[in-house]
Amino acid sequence: MKGLLLKDILNFKKQGLMFIFLIALWFFIGIKNKDIYYLSGIIAMLTLLIPITVISYDEKAKWERYALTMPISKGTIVISRYVLTICVSVIGGILSTIAGLIISTNIKEVLLINMSVISLGLLVISFAFPFIFKYGVDKGRIIMVILFVVPTLFLTFASEFKIAMPSEEVIMQFIYFLPLVVLVIIICSIQVSKMIYSKKEF
Repeated sequence: MKGLLLKDILNFKKQGLMFIFLIALWFFIGIKNKDIYYLSGIIAMLTLLIPITVISYDEKAKWERYALTMPISKGTIVISRYVLTICVSVIGGILSTIAGLIISTNIKEVLLINMSVISLGLLVISFAFPFIFKYGVDKGRIIMVILFVVPTLFLTFASEFKIAMPSEEVIMQFIYFLPLVVLVIIICSIQVSKMIYSKKEF
């Protein structure tokens, strides 16, 4: 597992500086504009692109064919993708939390915002990963875009047609339980991805 994660880090080295620059750029833009929500969303989106980029490199290099000649199980490869994603998301969450605390003195608000953003990001990629393992990164990206666009369109139409939305109390209760929901979905996603990947031919 450690070897796979190290490989991914080294593999990403080529594009790493660009992502670090973008994250740093939005970090300072968010602080300057004092916009916690936008900053958290941007950092979450960029950090989610990192594991997708790493998987894309592996696909182009046909790395899986080589990896499976070594004593590495397909299940370990699948789990390493999720571990990388969670680690990167947590790092992104820490960065956006630091920026949020610079912007706002409301610690509770900052923590809730970033907890929600990280959870939603992991939720999206948990639904996308089985498709990525089945059909590849390109089609997986389409699924991710759909998962981001559909809720946005729903909220836009809800606002436009004045559809009643849940109360603030209901939303807060949902946010508190969101990490637990995401954890369950991640576990289910891992099992589905392992099943798909175990049947995949290279």
